[in-house]
Amino acid sequence: MIKKLLPVVLILPLLASCASMAGKSRVVIMQHPETMDFQNCDVGKYGFDNDFKNQQTCVDDFKKQGYIIWGER
Repeated sequence: MIKKLLPVVLILPLLASCASMAGKSRVVIMQHPETMDFQNCDVGKYGFDNDFKNQQTCVDDFKKQGYIIWGER
């Protein structure tokens, strides 16, 4: 019985992580309006919850430098 439940227990956290990123952009493209320089803030290869928090920190840091959000994908 335990051997049958083990795969389910291991897969559930992965599914929860995928569900938590639904509706969120994986890449935020930032542009500086004066220099026209572009920078990307992305969540990386896997996109776990912590990666989205790091992405938001990246966006906030660039906004402090005068960048604006040019696009998201």
